[in-house]
Amino acid sequence: MDISYKTQRLLLRTLDVTYYQQILHFLKSNCVLFERFERDKPSDYYTPEYQHQAVEYEYQLIKKKQHLRLFVFLHSNPDKIIGTVSFSNFKHFPTRTCEIGYKFDPDFHHQGYALEAVEKALDIIFSEYNMRRVNAYIQPSNTPSLNLVSNLGFTRKELIQNYAEIQGISRDHYLYVLDSPYR
Repeated sequence: MDISYKTQRLLLRTLDVTYYQQILHFLKSNCVLFERFERDKPSDYYTPEYQHQAVEYEYQLIKKKQHLRLFVFLHSNPDKIIGTVSFSNFKHFPTRTCEIGYKFDPDFHHQGYALEAVEKALDIIFSEYNMRRVNAYIQPSNTPSLNLVSNLGFTRKELIQNYAEIQGISRDHYLYVLDSPYR
């Protein structure tokens, strides 16, 4: 099952275990940036074995429509992962909500790729997965992410103190929400 979407400049695709080495390379090459904003990882996270299992697990959840991770590629280079957009913690009837996460290689920041990819992914999660609301949890210091969700029309709801442990420290996060335009 290969799910693929196109935007003006990008390809958004699900990937199966045959791509675990590419995924591992993307994560390892960008770990310094990503780890500033993500929950702490297991000690074996950056190993081929861990990533192989993680990709297989996510792929099975995607087939059941319980998770969605789309890997982002440029049309001009469909073999290099430049980012991901994912939706997790699906809550189906009656609330139909999920959480969004995204990460992009810093070489592709400030070019509108994240906005383009996330905009398309949101359309997919609302129209094809019938979600009614998407939640985003963002650290107050993550200005690029705060700007992105603001540009996408998310609304800030509250500050949640000590929401997640990042680099061994409990950190506050803002909760942002976006309601489906298909309601």
